[in-house]
Amino acid sequence: MTVAPRRKRRIAADEAHSWARNLRLHNSLAKLVLSMLTLYVDGDGACFVGIEALAEDTELSPDTVRKRLAWLEQVGVVARFPQWLDGSGRRNGEGRGKRTSDEIRLLLDVDPDTIEARAVGDSIADGAASDAEISPRSQQGLNPPGETAGPALALGQPSSCSEGSDSSNLNLKIPPLPPLPGGTCGDNHEGEASEAKEASESGEIEGWAEFATAFEGDDVPMMRPSIAKTVFAALSADERRRVTRAAVGLVLHRTKDRKPGAKPSAQTFIREIAAWDSWVKHAPPEPVAMMTFVRGSEEFRAYAVYSMIVRRLVITADSVSVPRAKAQAPEIMALAQFADAHGHIDRTNWLHLDPGDIGDKQRIAAWRERIQRWTGYWIELESVPLCEADGTPKVSIQEWNGQQLTFPVKRDMLIVPCPWPPRKDGTILETTGPPAQPVSEDELAELRRG
Repeated sequence: MTVAPRRKRRIAADEAHSWARNLRLHNSLAKLVLSMLTLYVDGDGACFVGIEALAEDTELSPDTVRKRLAWLEQVGVVARFPQWLDGSGRRNGEGRGKRTSDEIRLLLDVDPDTIEARAVGDSIADGAASDAEISPRSQQGLNPPGETAGPALALGQPSSCSEGSDSSNLNLKIPPLPPLPGGTCGDNHEGEASEAKEASESGEIEGWAEFATAFEGDDVPMMRPSIAKTVFAALSADERRRVTRAAVGLVLHRTKDRKPGAKPSAQTFIREIAAWDSWVKHAPPEPVAMMTFVRGSEEFRAYAVYSMIVRRLVITADSVSVPRAKAQAPEIMALAQFADAHGHIDRTNWLHLDPGDIGDKQRIAAWRERIQRWTGYWIELESVPLCEADGTPKVSIQEWNGQQLTFPVKRDMLIVPCPWPPRKDGTILETTGPPAQPVSEDELAELRRG
């Protein structure tokens, strides 16, 4: 039974706002910024808004908004990716055009308990930020003399001038930073590495284990893996595959270089989408996933006809292997009806399309375009002997050296099982005109907009 693909999840603003509202961050200003951020969310859970707009919405300074966004990113609530505007005004992450505001993705699929643990300082060391980055300035009178965390407010200065007037902002527990390489805190570093390894093996984030293995292929351990894992969670499935391929290329290039430079951190490497393609070029070709079908199956019959059309070869083996990407494409599966139960084909009953006929010329063009899309090459016509009305072969008699020589009359034709190639949905048309291409949802929306 064929299982219908799941419809893509669409994120609504009310869902994002409810998610932000239920997070216990113990940081009122950061939660205010996050709540305002959810007003700009699109269907994919991404926000495109400038710092100035958020500052106006929250009535905070741009510097405060910037710091709170950095804190939200460190505890795993959001992930930021650089964006550019090209000459046509289209946003992209490949570095084309002029730099613009970052794309901020809400990490709605991350476990809220993990986020809240990091927010109160109970996470592992690499999820923490420095005191200057996330700690608000304290107000006068909140600390005993001699223990003031910041300068006292000037006389008459309003309390709103101090960031983090809420006492919840002053009780953040900042875990210690990870030890420097070569330091004496080797036990902490080993614990961090083992915890990151356990997180990778747990399979919480699809594709993370593959990326971590590829990135550490040169035996250089990943620093602060929990931050990198948070940024990785914000990527789509295709982006995760691309960044993993880019990591393979990065490691392969470093192993070939006699004096490799400093290796970028994993989180920086993931964020720099514009650099992925340059590293993918250094990666070896991806192995093509194959599927095998045995004789008697519907898939075997379909690919027996497919082989006869594009290669004019008979499959004599009892099984056939095809790339998984197009293994069960509806337009190819529709060809199964032109073979018997065992995959045998009677090609004598197929249509002979003559390029000299106006109607057949259109059909030949349609079949050639479809075969080129399937295989990547332009199929040539084959020389076919012509027959008289009674079925006897047509011959041409020529004299040479006093002798009469008989030659069969041939013409270049295309032999196919049906007039038109199957449509993408598997429909085979027997009409006298070219098949109408289905209109996609994007094209339909464009027509409605006028």
